[in-house]
Amino acid sequence: MALAPSNLPVPRSRFGREMADLGRALVLEHGVRMDRLVWDADEVLWDWLMDFGELARGLPRYLMRPDMGHREQVRLVPGLFELLTGMHVASREAGLDPYLRIWTNGYPYRLHRIAAHIPELHALLGLPDPPACTARDLAHCPRLFFRGDYTRAVERLLEPDGVARVQQTWSPAARRALVRQLRHKPLDPHFKIPELAPLVGKHGFDGCTVLVDDLERNVWRFASTGRRAVRLAVRSPTVLGGRVPNSVWRRPREVLAKKRCTCTPGLAAALRRVFQPAGPRVLRVQPTRVPPDEPLRVFEIRIPDDRVRAEWIAPRKTLRRRLGNRATRRALIRRLEG
Repeated sequence: MALAPSNLPVPRSRFGREMADLGRALVLEHGVRMDRLVWDADEVLWDWLMDFGELARGLPRYLMRPDMGHREQVRLVPGLFELLTGMHVASREAGLDPYLRIWTNGYPYRLHRIAAHIPELHALLGLPDPPACTARDLAHCPRLFFRGDYTRAVERLLEPDGVARVQQTWSPAARRALVRQLRHKPLDPHFKIPELAPLVGKHGFDGCTVLVDDLERNVWRFASTGRRAVRLAVRSPTVLGGRVPNSVWRRPREVLAKKRCTCTPGLAAALRRVFQPAGPRVLRVQPTRVPPDEPLRVFEIRIPDDRVRAEWIAPRKTLRRRLGNRATRRALIRRLEG
């Protein structure tokens, strides 16, 4: 049976079909709901690497004319998009919200380039297929929260009525989580709690209660608001003693192609548990081996210098300018606690 609509491909492997069936069962038999789930992107939906050797060889040219443009190799997590497709189709059949929610430290242009290689992602997000769907469409999608959105949310907090809105609409647990964030990691755009999204006009996360992420600090901050989370225990290669993440010295595509592991089966089992009324607050999922005959989806994207500067660097600079001053943070914290 086809996983209609037509822009959702039918799984072509036995493992893919099994994951699609698991996705259907999660929705129809175990009460898992797409509109209650928040998904991180990198290291959850896909892995990615850069060729640090290539970057190092380009350093002399960079010193003469700084250019942050680069290439990234991306590998979809085996079975995960089949799982999501099964959940999406089952949700549609049951008359439920079928759409994916992604909260990422990435930025719209990069996701747009990645999505061009994943035909089913647009349907999962409820967006037009390419080329009709633009990076601007992604930026304004109410079910996508990006690095720049965190900066805009902080700016909204600093407006005259920002604190009053938080005090009126946020739970005490969410306010405490925000205060801890401002006190200890104010410039960390990985901070993920659904209450932030409406500050920038994004209401697709309003009912979300479960986060899927690979970073431990993210899942525990999310869980501290009275919600639940699943942590995928995955690691990405680094170079220079961990100072350059998601990098290898050479042949990143080959490294990704040899990475035959996935968290998808364990994630499905974890989602069943966290959606139970007495389920755990946080569950940890270990990777397992991918069947040897499972085809891997690996591709390359290119990010130009102007997009890196506008969508990766500029939000960080703005955040530091608005929130980097200790006196500003202390005043904001006092108002939130008052």
